[in-house]
Amino acid sequence: MNSIYRNEWRDLQNFFLPQKKLISKERLGARIIRKMGPAETPIEKLKPFLNSIQKQALEARKANLNPFTLRYTKQSKRRQLMGYYKNATQIQE
Repeated sequence: MNSIYRNEWRDLQNFFLPQKKLISKERLGARIIRKMGPAETPIEKLKPFLNSIQKQALEARKANLNPFTLRYTKQSKRRQLMGYYKNATQIQE
């Protein structure tokens, strides 16, 4: 499980999956109106705070990543982990 989070999930989440950030919430009677910011990946949100060398390092890392491969590897590791879990529960019964 730790391998999935350290390798595939972290890179997939930070480099390729954009997220919206809540800017404000306003209540109008029973309704709540939410205003969201633009969809950005966590790395894009971080870039304004980095120097040019750090930005280049992140861009080089992103260039070497393939989101489809990351997702496939994550899923295969998860299936393998679930197989271990199923085998462990069957042995105990």
